[in-house]
Amino acid sequence: MVVLELLRQDGIAASFVGENKSVTEIRDFVNRYTPDLICLSCALPSNVPASVQVVRALKIDRPQLVIIAGGRAALAASGELLDAGCARVCANDNEGRRAVRQYALNRSRARESDTRRFPIRLPPKREAR
Repeated sequence: MVVLELLRQDGIAASFVGENKSVTEIRDFVNRYTPDLICLSCALPSNVPASVQVVRALKIDRPQLVIIAGGRAALAASGELLDAGCARVCANDNEGRRAVRQYALNRSRARESDTRRFPIRLPPKREAR
């Protein structure tokens, strides 16, 4: 919740899915709102298998989705989460906030250099006869 509030303070549109949601509920949320980035918190070791399952399911639905994980258990199981499809596992709130900011900056730069975003095609010049 701390990272969520920090992101909102930075002007980022952020939503909270909630606690104790099933994989299906999370998939439905992601398919409904189509976010570009998901932050997943996993504090308890007993929740690692479910977190890995969520990451795999989301990456099946949307392979381009960027997933950042955090929390003590996520950090301890970083290898599993990275193998499942997480882009990054953060050690603390500040690292998570920096990761989201870096993602936003990289995305902004990519959009600036993408000439296909506003494709303006002028008709070819006709030669005077």
